[in-house]
Parts: sequence; C-alpha cells; structure tokens
Amino acid sequence: MRKSYLLIVSCLAFLGTAFAQEENAFSKNYDPVRLELEEWDPIRGPWLSSSLEAMSKQEPIPDRTFPEDITPAQMVAALPEKTRTNVERIAMENTNGNETEQSQWNEIRRVIVRPGAGCGKKTARTYGEPHLVTFDGARYSFQTVGEFVLAKSTSGLEVQSRQKAIRDDFSVNTAIAMNVGGDRVGIYASDMPGSGQVRGNRGTPVMVNGRPVTVQAGKAYFLDNGGTITRSGNTYAVTWPTGEVVQTRFHGWFMNDVSVQITDCSEGVFDGLLGNANGVRGDDFRGMNDVAGMNFPRGGGILGAGSREMEQQRLSFLANSLGDAYRVTQFTSLFDYGIGQSTLSFTDRSFPRVHRTMSEIPQNRRDQARRNCQNQGISQQDMNGCIFDIAYLDMDPVPTPIVRDPSEGIVFEPIRERTPNVNKEIEEAGKETETSDKPRLTPLPIPEAKEKPALRDRVIKSDPVDPVKEERTTPRPERTPTPAPAPVRSTPVRTTSPRRSTPTRTTSPAPVRSTPARTTSPTRATPTRTTSPTRSTPTPTRSTPTRSTPTRSVPTRGGGR
Repeated sequence: MRKSYLLIVSCLAFLGTAFAQEENAFSKNYDPVRLELEEWDPIRGPWLSSSLEAMSKQEPIPDRTFPEDITPAQMVAALPEKTRTNVERIAMENTNGNETEQSQWNEIRRVIVRPGAGCGKKTARTYGEPHLVTFDGARYSFQTVGEFVLAKSTSGLEVQSRQKAIRDDFSVNTAIAMNVGGDRVGIYASDMPGSGQVRGNRGTPVMVNGRPVTVQAGKAYFLDNGGTITRSGNTYAVTWPTGEVVQTRFHGWFMNDVSVQITDCSEGVFDGLLGNANGVRGDDFRGMNDVAGMNFPRGGGILGAGSREMEQQRLSFLANSLGDAYRVTQFTSLFDYGIGQSTLSFTDRSFPRVHRTMSEIPQNRRDQARRNCQNQGISQQDMNGCIFDIAYLDMDPVPTPIVRDPSEGIVFEPIRERTPNVNKEIEEAGKETETSDKPRLTPLPIPEAKEKPALRDRVIKSDPVDPVKEERTTPRPERTPTPAPAPVRSTPVRTTSPRRSTPTRTTSPAPVRSTPARTTSPTRATPTRTTSPTRSTPTPTRSTPTRSTPTRSVPTRGGGR
C-alpha cells in the first residue's frame, strides 16, 4: 500500500514538473511579444499581450485599464503596421515545441495574422419571415418553428436562432444564443426566462452565462473571455475576441434581422443554416442541395423561382428535412429556459400549416410592394424576400445592415496611468468593498401596518398592558426618530381631567413630571410612564405628604381604563 502511494505521488510530481517546464518554455518564447507590445504602449500593450496569452490557454482575459471598449482582435487591427508586423513575425517563427505550445501559438496567430493577410469579411443573415442568405450568397425562405443552428465552426464559434409562429403560415426570429469564446450569450426579443411575457420583455433582453445583464447604450458590456456586447437603439452587437460579430435588430417583440459576420481567414469548418462558407453557394447543406427542386440557381436565389408546386416542394423540404438536420437538442442548446421549459417547448414540427408562395400574390400587390422596397434601398438580390414580407404581412423592408467595426479609424491617445474600465456592476461592487467588508444585504421594507398608532387610538383599540413591562421591552432609541404629535395632544393632563392642570402639579420641583417631551411616546398610556421607572418611583413617595390622596388616585383610575 505504501509503495502504491509513493508511486502515485511520484507520478503527480513528475507531471507537475513537466507542466511547469512547458509553461516556462512558452513563456520564454512569448517574451519578445510582450516586449514589442509594451514598447508600443506601456498600458495597452501589456493588456494586449496578457489577453492573447489568456486566450491561448482558454482563460479569462485581464480587465481593461484604458478607455477604449474594444476586443483583443480589434486592438490588433488598430496597431501600427510596424508593431503588428513584428508581432506577426515572432508568432510565425515559433513553430517548434510540443503539441500544447503549438496549440497556444495557433490561437495567437488566429488574431495576429488576419489583418496582415488581407482577410476579407463574409456576412450571412436571417431576416423577415424569415429569409436566409448564406455566407456564400445563396438565398432561401425558411418557414418553420423551433431552435436551430445558424452557424457553427469547428474552432468553437456557434450561433443558434429561435423561430416562433406569428400565424399558421409564417414565423419570425425571436431569440438568438451564442458561444462567444467560451461565454454563453442569449438575446431575447420575447420569452426571456423569468420575464413572464411571451411577447416582449419588461427588463433587459440579454443573458450572459445564465444571468440577466444590462447593456447600456454607448457602453460595451465586457465578457470574461474577451468578447463584448454593445447596444445602439434597438440594435445589439456581440463581438468575439477573435473578431467575428453577430448583430441583431429588434422590431417590437421579434427580430427583423440577425447578421453573422466572419472573415475569409476564419479557422475551422462551418456548418449550419447559413452554409459552409467555402465560396460555393451550391454545396451549403451537407449534400442536401442535390435533392430534387433544391438546387440553387447561379444567381443564388430560389425564392419565387418556378411554379407554385415547385415552390411548395422546396419549402416543404426546407421546413422538414433541412430543419430537422439543424435542430438543436437539449444537450446542444445554448438557450436559457424557464422552469419546466426545454427546447421542446419551442418546437412545432407540424408548422407551417400552409406553405405560402410568391406565385399566390396578385400582380398589382407585387408591383406596389416592389415600389416600396425600391424606395427603401432594397437590393435586387433581396427584392423577392422584401416583396414577400410586405405582400403577406405588411412588414417594413429590411435593408442589408452595416456591421460597424469600432477599430476602424481609431486613434490611441497617450495615457499616463491605468484607469479601470469594467462593467458597471463590478464598479459598484468594488466601491462597496472599499467601504465595508460586510456582505451586501438587501433591506426589507417596513410595512406600514407595523407603525405605532397614536396614543388616542391605542387607548381605545388596544388591550391594557403593563406600562413598566412595555417600556422595558421597547427600545428607547426607536422612539426618538418617530415623528411626535404636538405635546398638548399627548399630555395626560389634558386628556383626562382638568384637575391635572392645577398649580400644585405644575409647580412641582421635579421638572420631568411636567415635561411633555417624555409623554409623546405612544407606548406610555398612563401618567406613571411620563418618566423612567427609576425617577418616577421615588418622586411620588416624597410628594405624598404634600398632596392629597384624591389628586393622586385620579390618574391611577384613568390608567386602568
């Protein structure tokens, strides 16, 4: 037994030593990158080098200490040409080392090399009722209900969409979910978990790693692994730390556009309803394009092509065979769900009840819709989709959106010191930690029913209580902040008998017996409570010889009542 234990300890020590050596080897080879970036900028440079290293290890990146709300890839794209070229050269020269080290360098090259390689951008989208445009330019309509994979890469990127019925024959996008460099992000125009609303949301529509977050207009929300979420009006943009972008625009309780932008140099093999991004628009769907009636024409569009029967055959194939091929399961879903919900809660394989086609639209209505689309700047390639949406649902035209890159034209102003640029909740938590080490507690509201009633109401409605016992059990500090009524209302002299205002009591040497300030507390129901028990007890014993018995007995009977 002892030999086995020693063997296990020896193996663990050996593995720990080997891992430390690998870390030291990568760190030593990575030092030139650190020095190059630090020479460029003493504050932004160390952050960028540390972020690239963290991304290569699939770890959270450090907090930003500069004013720009950008990702590591966006900062790399804005580097001076000389600095970026030097860093790229260092990354490309490090081809030796073990598998783990090379895996780290590959992740760094994904970000560093793209700007210098002249990588163009590809954008795919789903919009309207909805219509889809693949990365390679193919266009088709996809009328079905459920949750589907829009785009998925073997490098880790994934985007899913949720489509919901608005009639028996049409559906729209209502939510999207993403894997953003290891952070799970969901944006919900409807059916936000916990909102209690199936159309629209009362609060924030954004969930990050299972919890709601607020994205302020004009201020990025930073994801742990380097991505960002930004908002401008009703448009949300999610940016990957490696440069990919998903942008969605709300139209009431649904999304009238979801765009996915990648680069020509994006690593991995793509799959999903938005195609494989290989530049060939006729092979986007795992060979299913060869199904009769599914082949994409050279122009890239099938919407409205052919007879009514041909259109319905295509639409049926898309809603059933293609839809089922890219449906998510509970295991693969990136969405958030409420109690008792799952992906099956949003699935309807019988939808649509009827497949609507372009050939069913009267010619005069088509012409009117076409003029409307042209006036809104809709391209000829997207014209059929626009006509379809206006003719059937009077939906506003949706021009191809522009996905803005924050790094374009950016100028890094010199900064002298590090200033934390973090999410708002982190700032508030930091301020609270500075002022108190105690855990944050949410104060409970004090019900109005617990407020003490006026003395007059207590005498009438409350049961008799022992004044001494009640005063001892009621903390005195709570009486002082309570707003007191005027002294004349609570003085026992005026509420019982005129005999209490005789000169014999007002001229008493004990000032505490005539001071109304101590009689304002609602808990003092009798004159014996006008002072503390220690002072009131000896005073009556001294004044007994000077005052008549009837005078002292009157307040005693009043307290009994």
